[in-house]
Amino acid sequence: MRRGRPAVALTVIAVSLGLVGLIDLLTEPVEEVAPSPVALAGTEAASGRSVCAIGDDRPGTSAVVDVVRPGEAGDAPATVEVRTVGDGDSSPLIAPRLFPGAGARGAVEELAGGAIDARWSGAPVTVSREWQLTGEEDLPPGTAAGPCAPGTAAMRWTVPGLATAGGSEARLRIANPHGTGATVAVSFLTPEGPDEPTRLRNISVAANDAVELTLNEYLPEELDLAAVVTVQSGRVAVEGVQLTRSAIGGIDGVSLLQAASEPAASWTIPWVVDGEGRASWLWIANATDRSAPVELTLHTEDGGVVPEGLAEVAVPPGTVRRVDLRGTFPDGVESAAVTALSDGVPVTVSAVAQLSSPNPEDTGFAVQLGAEVDPIWTLTGSGREGRGEQLRLVNPGSEPATVEVSLWDGSTASAPAELSGLQVPPGAALSVPIRGLVEGASSWALTVRSTSGAVVAGTVGSGGHGGPRHLVAAVGAPSSWWSTPRGPVLRWAPGTTQRLGTELGIEPVDPLAPGDVSEEDPPVDDAPAGGEPPSDDVPDGGGEPVDGVAPAEDG
Repeated sequence: MRRGRPAVALTVIAVSLGLVGLIDLLTEPVEEVAPSPVALAGTEAASGRSVCAIGDDRPGTSAVVDVVRPGEAGDAPATVEVRTVGDGDSSPLIAPRLFPGAGARGAVEELAGGAIDARWSGAPVTVSREWQLTGEEDLPPGTAAGPCAPGTAAMRWTVPGLATAGGSEARLRIANPHGTGATVAVSFLTPEGPDEPTRLRNISVAANDAVELTLNEYLPEELDLAAVVTVQSGRVAVEGVQLTRSAIGGIDGVSLLQAASEPAASWTIPWVVDGEGRASWLWIANATDRSAPVELTLHTEDGGVVPEGLAEVAVPPGTVRRVDLRGTFPDGVESAAVTALSDGVPVTVSAVAQLSSPNPEDTGFAVQLGAEVDPIWTLTGSGREGRGEQLRLVNPGSEPATVEVSLWDGSTASAPAELSGLQVPPGAALSVPIRGLVEGASSWALTVRSTSGAVVAGTVGSGGHGGPRHLVAAVGAPSSWWSTPRGPVLRWAPGTTQRLGTELGIEPVDPLAPGDVSEEDPPVDDAPAGGEPPSDDVPDGGGEPVDGVAPAEDG
């Protein structure tokens, strides 16, 4: 037996030597090639989703959804399905196929306290909603409008700019458009520090449903709050709405409160005001354990200036700080934009524009979440008769910016000459009246594309025929929402495989799958490209002019 072992060993060694020789032949040295960079930032994702947590048809309200395909002639069309979700069910709303520059609108019906879910593929779209409150059912008159939250993959959502005192009511809605349940915890940042109500530490959000919280029940009589929604399981989208009542606080108004999926070092708000009957302030939320030094810059038509007495403010850790902008504008300036730049500590920033008057119908209130510069923006609205509308462009950079603006008027895409080659100097804010271009359109959309530099874009709307002001100030949807994730440039080396997907990755094809479609992901039916959107009756508004854009005269 012992004599057999060396022979076996020799055989194994011989085979091993043969394999080594074969491996040497197969791995003959080749010339090394440096990995090729694959830049992800700025490329369009293949699919995605947007969720509007705020917007339904409860008594005294109405809502419409606008879908826009940003892009240029020759780009691929987008396929999108918009549905409503609530009480565990879902209902189709619209399912258009949109070519670049086109849009579609759908009215929200039979949805109270739910949410709106839009899924797109083939090419990106942006989704917005306009929620009208008529002043019935103990709700103040006003409009909450703005782009829907991009995706549901964030693990933490922050909503700065909440108030529960002085006639103000803050509501938070947490939407889950998926087929499985989710669990979240809601906490707050206050001027004194964090607050974690016990009742909000474990909130279940069922599949295809939404939960609405009236925050006055948990933290009443608070002027300054920031809500932090931490996702413990599942995926959700978060938005809020702020209601103010003239019977108590002297201001009638409604405003959408957008949520930020992550803090940042720089935030720009397109529209803040100062002067008689006008006031603005910032809410700066600092969820870190370090103090945040924040530098402020006002952007006027003449360029950037430091607000008087507010060169820098400090925001203590775990707090939200109100920064009053009244009395800080240059002489003769009543509207501007503002940038908050934090040095090394990420924060979340929003701003309010408040208009007061002895007549409640001439009052208004609007909150804007800040944004970072981007080369492409989409903005939407409705062309109610007599309503003043402005496009706001802000260039917080040190180089000039030039933008081209295309218009979708509900039926046709065009490039108006008055919106061509708009110049925004370094540090400046530009206000462009668009009422004459959009008035009378059932819906409209603007695509702002920078040909040099980058900007922050928003809209301001106010007034109408014989009714409340319905003030709306909204930041647009930037292309970063529909681009692949930003980050370090990937390096690709020959012979390797990398999976470059969308927000949730590329879904692999299972050859053994039966081929059916799940209830969570219903198919999207194609519709005629650029079809006429459904008509929708929207109540008119009223009030004084905003920044020189006056409502039309009655009669």
